[in-house]
Amino acid sequence: MVAALIAALLSVPATAEAAPSPVAGEITTLKNELGRLIETQRQGPAPMDDQVATGMKENTEKAESQIASEPCQAADSLLAFARAGREQVRVLRDTIDGGGWNSDQLAQLTSTRTWLDRLGRQAGALRARIFTEIKSCEGPIDVYVDPVRAQPKGDSLPDDRPLASLTDSDGTSTDFVADELVVSTSEPSVLDAIVARYDGKVLNKVEQGDTMHYQVRIETKLAQPERLSDDLKAIDPDKTQAESVAVSSTAGLELLAAAASATSEKATVGVNWVGTSDDIPNSNTPEASSGPSGFSASGYDRNSYTWQYLNEGGPQDIGVTSAWTVLDSVGKLDNKIKAAVLDRGFDITADHPASSTVTSSVPGVSPSYQFSWEPRWHGTTVTDSMAAVPGNFIGTAGTAATVVRPTGVWTTGDMFYTMAAISQALAGGNKIINMSFSAAVPWYLAWSVLPFDGYTAFVRAVNDVLLFSSAGNDGKDVDATTGFIVKWEKAWHTPCENSGVTCVGGLAKNSLNRHADSNYGHEHVDIFAPYTVLAGPDPDNPSTSTARAKHGTSYATPYTAGVAALIWAANPGQSMDTVEDVLMRNRRPSPDSKIKNKVITALSAVQDALPATIKIDAPTNGSVLSPHSPTQFRASLWTDGHPLPATITWRRNGTVIGTGLQFQSAVPAGTHAITATAVFADGASTADVVTVSSVDHVPVVKVSGPRSTTSTPTFDKSELIPFHGTSQDDLGPLPESAMKWYLDNSTTPFATGHNPTINTGAAVGNHTVTLKGCDTAGQCGQETIPIVIQADGSNKPPVARVTNPANGTLLWVNGNDTTGWYHEITLNGTVTDPEGAPVTVKWFDNGVEIADTLQPTVRLRGGCGPYNHTLVLQARDNAGIVRQDQVTVTVSLVC
Repeated sequence: MVAALIAALLSVPATAEAAPSPVAGEITTLKNELGRLIETQRQGPAPMDDQVATGMKENTEKAESQIASEPCQAADSLLAFARAGREQVRVLRDTIDGGGWNSDQLAQLTSTRTWLDRLGRQAGALRARIFTEIKSCEGPIDVYVDPVRAQPKGDSLPDDRPLASLTDSDGTSTDFVADELVVSTSEPSVLDAIVARYDGKVLNKVEQGDTMHYQVRIETKLAQPERLSDDLKAIDPDKTQAESVAVSSTAGLELLAAAASATSEKATVGVNWVGTSDDIPNSNTPEASSGPSGFSASGYDRNSYTWQYLNEGGPQDIGVTSAWTVLDSVGKLDNKIKAAVLDRGFDITADHPASSTVTSSVPGVSPSYQFSWEPRWHGTTVTDSMAAVPGNFIGTAGTAATVVRPTGVWTTGDMFYTMAAISQALAGGNKIINMSFSAAVPWYLAWSVLPFDGYTAFVRAVNDVLLFSSAGNDGKDVDATTGFIVKWEKAWHTPCENSGVTCVGGLAKNSLNRHADSNYGHEHVDIFAPYTVLAGPDPDNPSTSTARAKHGTSYATPYTAGVAALIWAANPGQSMDTVEDVLMRNRRPSPDSKIKNKVITALSAVQDALPATIKIDAPTNGSVLSPHSPTQFRASLWTDGHPLPATITWRRNGTVIGTGLQFQSAVPAGTHAITATAVFADGASTADVVTVSSVDHVPVVKVSGPRSTTSTPTFDKSELIPFHGTSQDDLGPLPESAMKWYLDNSTTPFATGHNPTINTGAAVGNHTVTLKGCDTAGQCGQETIPIVIQADGSNKPPVARVTNPANGTLLWVNGNDTTGWYHEITLNGTVTDPEGAPVTVKWFDNGVEIADTLQPTVRLRGGCGPYNHTLVLQARDNAGIVRQDQVTVTVSLVC
């Protein structure tokens, strides 16, 4: 199993042979940055070994010279560089751990280690780009830690199991549990050996005949990641294609190493991969933060994917949550089904869909009205069982909230107003009607139910609608008979036993057996669903953070109605008869003789209903693309039993642009209809279409310095002025040569680049400076600022320059404290005075003074999304003349 998974990772198709210039340019940048690092480290407490430094430089120089004509050798040189860099990171780590350093030395060593680690990751990413943008190559599979290139969709699963992610050369990412192996064996000794080797613990097991599948948590530090490349090659020696795989964490790398090592030794070992999903992310739908125990495997878990009355694999194994995921994977969650709940005590809560409505079938009676002898807000909590929104951190999760549009219709529950409510629901276009109430009419008055029975029979026969009713909570057989020689039913349980109505009984909590209080019947109770569910807020219990248990066939019924809505959403073209047939033929057996083969299932029913379907996953409908970079085209395919192979063809405005479930292609500027069509071996076909636009954006150009919020920046006539600007275009910043600075209305620039320091040559007086940046398509962005030029004074002003960080730098969060996230950095600058007089310095962050030394270590606040910081280095000479330099940086955290 693992061998197949890893073999899939190794299959990277060949791409174009010509080397794009950006790769060559970035290799040169890597080489130059290595040179700066070596010189910086040489001046510190632990210089790099000369032989190592020479070897690393030679690797970058080789890659630089090889990339155009020998890209595979360039990839090998980058790998040699990366591996040497990782070894030096280890050396520096050991050096730091050895101790004996003062604070400045420790800061320098730590900074160098971080710098070197980043260069190694850049080399790995460049190697990956060679394989996708230039050429497939023979060579080793290199797996390394890069938390930027590989990012799991969450830190952990709901039960606190850590997640890791890997990203291969073509950008395909997959999440997995970072400390678990799946060991499959029929021999206990094989399991025992792996458990002992990695100090493991068996968490769970699944039986498959003679084979057992074990979930094993391991101590990943006992793995040997340095062997991973060789172990991967040993698993499948016939596949020699090179790969560059980024893993999000050290633990994830170690986990992969453990799995590959065990697999290469002929044990059957798996990685615990975690599937994704775009509208139900990570199979994790957080609901209320607190609730009663017993609904998840242990305690209360706010993730409804763990709730045993909803999930797949639990004691009831109904698979509602898995049905959501299947529908999401083929884009069926957009198929909305209208459903009516006939009840009393309605309130639209924060846990109900935005499309929810309530009305009354009785004129002048508010939908919120409720009888004093009934449970309060019954209609509200009944609606929860079918329609409570999953994944919103509130309340509970209904079986069909992903597809249903609910309407609450107030009714007294008598036959007439129930018929009126049904009629009102039909007029509103509802395809499903839920009635969580019943009355047992004794046999001698059974004839009095015939009008209601005739009405429900008619509604069911004439309208494309399904009617559901609760069986009742008396623990009785609704089909029980009386009489002597001739037998007849003791009572008519209405509407449960009405013609055209599907009657629902209740399963005991976490069981396939009947709940003791649920009615049953071999003829008229058609299906059984969970009797105990969770409910969210109502006006008497307004807390959105608490879920409460509710019991009764009142809740089993909307649960079942919700599953019917899922089946209908799977194929909206189905008739009511087909939906009912799918629901009934997918029922499963129970050991309870009063239930027999009547246990509801959701997953198999939805899979049964789904037609052959292709869904375009990327790009999404309405996406705005860039014509400057390739777009990822990706689709999901549901075969519905049609024979493979399937030919998948992609068209843009009718023109073929690619084949297969995944490929990349540039999209020219304009609006385009993207169609994916799958044709199966038996001739059946299915298609999906999205509309996208490709836009060549005008560059955004900003002057970040010199600026002032209090006065116009003023400079002496002969003074060198530090100018700073930023630019952003479709592919990132504009090149230096595209950034030009103009004085007043001149058409001739006085400077080029993002950060020139120059004398403008301007006369004394007021002036404007304009920064203009243009892309290759001739689209330009610009910004203008004022400056003042004054005559030179007898005392020349001091000179201040910020040298670290560079203007426009993106800094990732690297720590947090009680006040939040931050990036800790040592600022640096130069300050001089032409007369040699003493100069005082101050640093400001967004106008707030943060330091008064030249090289302070500061914490720049950040968090989810970008946090912008304007950093100003101010110098004041002994004559009181002030000059400053400023840069703008961004601190960000990936959330």
